Amino acid sequence: MYKLISILILCTGLSSQAQNTYPFPSSGNLGIGTTSPIARLNVSGTFVVTGANLDKNGVEANLNYLLGDGKCLIGWNRSGGMGESDFITSQGPGGSGGFSFIQYNSDGTERELMYMRGNGNIGIGITNPAEKLAVNGNIRAKEVKVETNNWPDYVFKANYSLLPLNQTEKYINLNGHLPDLPSALVVEKEGVSLGEMNKLLLKKIEELTLHLIAQDKRIDELSATIQLIRKPLVIK
Repeated sequence: MYKLISILILCTGLSSQAQNTYPFPSSGNLGIGTTSPIARLNVSGTFVVTGANLDKNGVEANLNYLLGDGKCLIGWNRSGGMGESDFITSQGPGGSGGFSFIQYNSDGTERELMYMRGNGNIGIGITNPAEKLAVNGNIRAKEVKVETNNWPDYVFKANYSLLPLNQTEKYINLNGHLPDLPSALVVEKEGVSLGEMNKLLLKKIEELTLHLIAQDKRIDELSATIQLIRKPLVIK
């Protein structure tokens, strides 16, 4: 009888402890370290997974990692149709924060490889990109396409005011560079916009072409005048 009572007391204690540690509420959720699980498995604390795969059968699957404050979500989503997507998203207010891709070295130091700001700007080798893509280093590409407008074909219109060469010379002597183009100091400080610089260079080429055409016409006129002057001399 004593043994039976002892066994009942022991089982009751174990059952009570199990309910506090691993509660099974009516919802069917399992909690480890929590008495109010909000998912099928809710672990309050750290845990280790030795397997490499987390699988879900079926056509559609989602695997998400969400921080407790709801500020960052890292996951994978597979839809029932074509295509899959990996994603890292900010659930909280963006704009000031961002995401970093960091390399940890063997000596314990770290190096930021790429940074994506909350406003959509991306920096490679720079932590505070002010443009959609800022690279602190060299870029190599097969082709770069720059979209622009107001292409300087207006130089060839009849109402375009072409600066005389003598005025261009005065400007160069005074400023040390061509009109409309930035100085070397400005370029060193601010850099150049490829689209804008290409437009300016083309404008100068077109202006130079007009000057060459005018000079060629002037040469033809002078040649004709010289021929007229030489004719009486030849007759004599």
